[in-house]
Amino acid sequence: LALAGVVFGFAEPLIHSAFLLPAALVGFGTYRVATRFCSQPLFASFAAVLTPAVLISASNVMSTITMLAFYVLALDLWLTGIERGRLGYLFLAAFAVSASALSQYFGASLVPLLLVYTALRLRKPGWWLAALAVPVVLLFMYELATRQLFGYGMFSEAGVYAQQFRGEEAQSFGVKLFIGTLFAGGCVWTALWCLPWLGWRVQLAAAVIAVLGAIVGWVSFQALTGSSVGEADALSRVSLTSHVSLFIAAALLLFGLASYDLYKTRSADSLLLFLWVAGTFVFAAVVNWTANGRSLLGMCPPAAILVVRALDRRGIWDAVRGRLAWAALVPMGALCLVLVYADYTLAGSARAAARYMADELPMGAGRKVYLGHWGFQYYMHERGMEHFDLLGTTVGPGDAIILPTNNMRQMEMPEVYGHQFAVSFPVFP
Repeated sequence: LALAGVVFGFAEPLIHSAFLLPAALVGFGTYRVATRFCSQPLFASFAAVLTPAVLISASNVMSTITMLAFYVLALDLWLTGIERGRLGYLFLAAFAVSASALSQYFGASLVPLLLVYTALRLRKPGWWLAALAVPVVLLFMYELATRQLFGYGMFSEAGVYAQQFRGEEAQSFGVKLFIGTLFAGGCVWTALWCLPWLGWRVQLAAAVIAVLGAIVGWVSFQALTGSSVGEADALSRVSLTSHVSLFIAAALLLFGLASYDLYKTRSADSLLLFLWVAGTFVFAAVVNWTANGRSLLGMCPPAAILVVRALDRRGIWDAVRGRLAWAALVPMGALCLVLVYADYTLAGSARAAARYMADELPMGAGRKVYLGHWGFQYYMHERGMEHFDLLGTTVGPGDAIILPTNNMRQMEMPEVYGHQFAVSFPVFP
């Protein structure tokens, strides 16, 4: 982001355009990795990219998509080094792992993943262990450097923050798994779109899961929405139960494909794919400070590869069914673009709010200060507004304090601050 800003400037279109490069590298890296695991790597590449997790992440300016780009490129380089017996590729992969981890800390999960895979495949120690130690050493140096600069290590502090935040939420392990499963099914839905070509047994299992998911959605309506079933209208109840049903079915279908693939082949390749999916899910649902789509981004490439491997076992590619499977990517991508547009309108509401607060908010002779981050901070800063520093900013009579309600862990203004009112801004559609 800093490099793109220095080279092209920090105008919105230029910054977003710069992030198309790591998004393209995700598709390319997935294709390269998939060539080793399935017969249709191009299909796997498209199926991985055309998911809500990837496309929505690629349309914003978060570092997650950059992490995934380095992640799949590192895996490709490592596999190439193992196949050719070339140590140079392994060290290139090690630096790519480091770049992935420094883009977002989940990239460090490649170290244990590659350790298990390589140990099982080669069954002997070697110089590959030295290559795998490179990202460990670099992350340790990063930890020491940030500790010296800021008084705490950034890498370890991320784990401390996640533990503290999870502790404040006080969610049970079952609730974490349930919420993580919903996110996994909604953000990594590849298996669900290819369900018509996975065989009647899989279809029957998915149908049963969907029915059970609908029941769970209906029963847990109040816990998920904060409203009782009696208070909600019929459309809200149907919408929620249908979403829960489809998301649970999509997630469990993917977990089932990963487990069956491991059971069927029992190879280092199938174990790599299984651990890739399972590890990403555990991180997003249990370890990370909250469940979200970005945390599940790493699951998209192995999910697509597992689906293609399942379709390979069905032998559909030389028949009409293969062409229909390719055609299914069209509505899959179209719906993803609708979701991207919805995310775009939500981001646009921050721009509209900043414009209103800076130019149109009625007030007296006092000044305006604001809290909050993300896009709202960007647009408020662009308009020269003063950010409220809890430790250094003082306010007086007639001053206005502006708080966005959709930021995380936002403070509440005590009633002593006088007149308070809310302003809302429309989003999708």
